[in-house]
Amino acid sequence: MASLAEFGDFTENDPNVDGVTKLQIRVALDAGAEISVYIAYDRSGAWQHVKSLTTTPARSFYLAVVPRRCDSYRVRIVGSGGWRLYSLTRESYSGSELI
Repeated sequence: MASLAEFGDFTENDPNVDGVTKLQIRVALDAGAEISVYIAYDRSGAWQHVKSLTTTPARSFYLAVVPRRCDSYRVRIVGSGGWRLYSLTRESYSGSELI
C-alpha cells in the first residue's frame, strides 16, 4: 500500500530570508514499512530527497531534518506499508534580506 502526505508552503511571512534550524518529524512505522522525506524549496517544484526510514520491528522514530535557507519550502512524505505521522515541528529564525 503506497501513501503520501504533502504539506503546503512553510513560510514565516517575514520580508527577510528565513532559516530553519531544525524540522523534527515524529513517525511510527509498522513492521516492514518504509518512508522517504522530500523537500521542495522556494516553489521550485523540484523535490529533493532528505531522509529515508525502514524498519523490521514496529517502532517510533524522531527524524531531524535541517532544510537550507530559503523563502519557503514544502515537505512531502512518501511511504509504503503502515505508518503514522504524529507531529511535524519546526524551529526557525529570521535572517537578513540576502539568501
